[in-house]
Amino acid sequence: MLNKKNINTKIELSKKLSERLLEILQDLEVILKEENKKITKDTQFSIEYDFECIKKYLAGYVDSVRGIFEKKLKAKGSILIILSYNEPFILSIIPILNAVLAGNDVVVKPSGKCYEFFKKIWFDSGLIKELDLPIKILEKLNESEVRTAISLSDCVYFFGSSKNAEKIYQVCSELFVEFIPEIETSDCKVFKFDNPSDEFIKQDCESTLIQSFSHAGQTCQRISGIFVQENNFISYCEKIKESFIKLKNKQGIDKLIEPGFVVDGLYEQKILEDIYAANPVEMVKDEDYLSKIVINPNVSSEFIKNGYFYPVLWIVPFKNFDSLCAILNDRKFYLGLNLCSDDQFFIDSLISETKFTRYTINVTHTDTELDEGWGGRWPSGSGGYKSWIEHFSFSFNIIKSNK
Repeated sequence: MLNKKNINTKIELSKKLSERLLEILQDLEVILKEENKKITKDTQFSIEYDFECIKKYLAGYVDSVRGIFEKKLKAKGSILIILSYNEPFILSIIPILNAVLAGNDVVVKPSGKCYEFFKKIWFDSGLIKELDLPIKILEKLNESEVRTAISLSDCVYFFGSSKNAEKIYQVCSELFVEFIPEIETSDCKVFKFDNPSDEFIKQDCESTLIQSFSHAGQTCQRISGIFVQENNFISYCEKIKESFIKLKNKQGIDKLIEPGFVVDGLYEQKILEDIYAANPVEMVKDEDYLSKIVINPNVSSEFIKNGYFYPVLWIVPFKNFDSLCAILNDRKFYLGLNLCSDDQFFIDSLISETKFTRYTINVTHTDTELDEGWGGRWPSGSGGYKSWIEHFSFSFNIIKSNK
């Protein structure tokens, strides 16, 4: 266990860091929000949400980490953090803050799109120099320079696509450097209630659309699809179509998806090919936007198994527990599962029998806390609810003789 003086030193640093980061965010709020919009094409709704989320995280940071400093943890040493461009407010602050407080020397390679955003917070503000923080920022690197940076690291933390993760993973394996990735993917949801009211289903549908379509091109934890108990399936489909049409008619989709939001043409074509190959019973779409609801596609299709960064939501029925488990365990990614049910035995059994390592139970993604960690570790998702500081540390045990 860390000695008392060291714990107090870390708490004091965490207090100074979180307070200064809050001040910097408030001073640069307008500039950073504009930068965010250019970087990610997020809607104002999403940008405001992320900004308020990170402020709340920093305001409660000291209280949330105080107990963690008393655990048996050691810094990993020199670590390289490779960041993607998505959710710049969150990724530019949380991993770096926690990596430093875990006691590491931190080298950060932000995405090219996000370099200036990151630099404004940590370097241009004078924060690194002011608190003498062991943080180094890298800009553009060629393949050889990336390899050199990895060779100088004890551990590499990667945020980004599975395609790029495979390249970094290959280099790390050749150099015997620990590799911890957070892979882009998406969550799915299970809805099981015996006798839900129409109003309850309606509320769940409205919440699901928000979680599915907001950040559709960015976040790794959007709801990509819903498995609905067979006896509720028809009612759920009716309600979600009604909610979708209502959202569209009230121009509510532009709150979630920025007008003019575009994706790569080849990527969109691949998604559409996967949708049609899945032979859905029905597809409801908005002609003015990319958003789509796909009803009852083939559960063994690539479309169901995969995860897409695109405002598309599928809905399929499940007959029983065993068939649902088989479908869930046949997915490509296991980042998280959103469980909505009043059957505790069903929930416990599903957690026991499936491969996911992040389960949200009767709560929306927008209500979960940022101190839960992230989904990282190959191929995706064994971060669970471990704290961010613990992610950047080694844990250890001390075993003493009783003699």
